[in-house]
Amino acid sequence: MKLLSQEGIVTVAYYTVVYYNHSAKTYPDWRIEDFNGLQHIGRYWFSYPNSRPYWEFVKKQLAEILAYDIVGFFIDYV
Repeated sequence: MKLLSQEGIVTVAYYTVVYYNHSAKTYPDWRIEDFNGLQHIGRYWFSYPNSRPYWEFVKKQLAEILAYDIVGFFIDYV
């Protein structure tokens, strides 16, 4: 990260909460289902952030990312 900073490149982490395919595919009880019964659109599966086990998983991942030397964090689709 130091080399990026020396080159004027700002390191910003990105994390999407809802469109997390692996968790939604692996843990069906962590999925969102829309009013039509859809659990995904194309390649994007919906994870349900109000599921307590899923939220604990998200918090652990965010803590891991924050251990890196980043300047900012973009948390998408909360």
